[in-house]
Amino acid sequence: ADYLSSRAEKTKRVVDDQFVSLSRNVLRYTVFGLAILTLLENLNIDTTSLVTVSGILSLSVALAMSDTVKNIFGLLVIVIDRPFVLNDHIKVGAAEGFVHDITLRHTIIKSFNSTKIRVPNAQFIGTNIENFSTQPETKMKLTWVVGYRNAPSGALRELRKSLIAHTRERKDTGGWVDVNTVFVAAGVELTWTFVYFKGEGAVKKEG
Repeated sequence: ADYLSSRAEKTKRVVDDQFVSLSRNVLRYTVFGLAILTLLENLNIDTTSLVTVSGILSLSVALAMSDTVKNIFGLLVIVIDRPFVLNDHIKVGAAEGFVHDITLRHTIIKSFNSTKIRVPNAQFIGTNIENFSTQPETKMKLTWVVGYRNAPSGALRELRKSLIAHTRERKDTGGWVDVNTVFVAAGVELTWTFVYFKGEGAVKKEG
């Protein structure tokens, strides 16, 4: 336990601390149970029936706490496979956002609307996890509509040039960029497409 604690102190991952806490508790209760059995045997007390009853009780408790056990196994998946870390932009099922916290039972995801979604750790077992923060680059496409009254042709041309120049000047975007305009019922629809090197989540988080 001391070794695991020293290893966890060298990392900034909350998951490592949770895993160390879980390991310490399991070890403590195991040692406590073995000590009681040893003491009873030294007192010449038959422990066979006690072990049988304990096994039945343990099975009953395990069945009653099946969801908790699944969540703990889900936490082990996060610790061992490391599909994400804190602040990563992920999507699992219908939940999408930034990893805010990881506990024994839940992973808390902060959505783009700043709401917190509690995802049971068991859901990470056998479920596809999209981690946008680990992508070396992401093709971004941003679309918005400018009303006809606010979209004179000269202003649209200047806006297009400004977007292209801004994209090419940044260090976190590639040289390729496209700004397309389409006339729709509500006005002029502009679609700004480019490559971003920090991942889609970073773009949304930075606004």
